[in-house]
Amino acid sequence: TEFVIDLETKTVARTALTDGAPIEFPAIDNRQLGRRMDTIYALRTFESPDDPLAFDAVTAWNGRRFREARAGLGQVFGEPVSLLDRAGRSWVAHLGYDADGDETFLDIRDPEELRLVARAWLGFRIPLGFHGYYVPGLESERRAA
Repeated sequence: TEFVIDLETKTVARTALTDGAPIEFPAIDNRQLGRRMDTIYALRTFESPDDPLAFDAVTAWNGRRFREARAGLGQVFGEPVSLLDRAGRSWVAHLGYDADGDETFLDIRDPEELRLVARAWLGFRIPLGFHGYYVPGLESERRAA
């Protein structure tokens, strides 16, 4: 749902951006805080709409176009996080869980089309539901300490 607040007329307009499948855990590029947001990333449930944690798609909405990337069979996704690499390029990262291997993975996706760029298997399970957060520069601060 998008809310537009008009301070002059003191009105609020509400527009449903999607219908049907639940969407949760919206995320933005933190560089957009306080400004017009270009793209909102979120999780969506398709295969198991009655299960509140069976998020099997990551989505992107920029006000004009809706994109999604679906999980494989027996997989669910965790909350997306927008991050920057050292060159200043933006990426979308999220955890995922594969039931067949009982293992968590980390996906890195292109922010425009949500195309999978890289997947790292962690070798163990992290319970999904932990909120993601990216802190730029933490690695360099740790080295300096």
